[in-house]
Amino acid sequence: IYIKMTECWKLRVDLEVVSLDVVLHLIDSVSNVYCYVREKLDTNPHAHFYLETVVKEATIRNKLRKLGLTGNGKYSMKHVDNAMPVEYLAYMLKEGKPVYVNIPPEVIEESKKYNEEVKASIKAKKEAKKTQLQQIEEDIPDLSERDVHGIINGVVMWYKEKGILIRQFQLTSICQTLALKYTPDYVQKLENKILQQMTPSIS
Repeated sequence: IYIKMTECWKLRVDLEVVSLDVVLHLIDSVSNVYCYVREKLDTNPHAHFYLETVVKEATIRNKLRKLGLTGNGKYSMKHVDNAMPVEYLAYMLKEGKPVYVNIPPEVIEESKKYNEEVKASIKAKKEAKKTQLQQIEEDIPDLSERDVHGIINGVVMWYKEKGILIRQFQLTSICQTLALKYTPDYVQKLENKILQQMTPSIS
């Protein structure tokens, strides 16, 4: 007795060439376990699919070609080794709201949890890469309302609260950068200071 083996695929389809409804009609004809999501509808409309099927790869590709999806990145189809890969299902959550057909609820929840973990990891990496200047600007929300002395006080207190090792030159540079950005009258003061340093003293 010959038993057809179920295979798993991930598929990306360019929706500028064909409508989502037409592709879904094709998917329904070859699979009863799948999910999909639409992305970048305004700039680069396309859809991602995960499907399980006993239909041969060549047959599916032939059906896609008949829809006009030929070459030039109009579609891509790749074999998936494991059924219902959580990583890929989580990837489909990054921009849109996937539609699930006969995907078990526990798999959906696991993919959502994985997606949140990935987002948290990315956020933590971004936070770690922030400079002290960026952190200070985020932590002191009223910088634009302060004068130079207020900015200096805010920066000094930030260092004190964080317990960060002080390097006076760096602290001064941060204060100057913020004053230049947020207090218009500091521009002239800084220019005068630089001019004094550039002008030779006359004995």
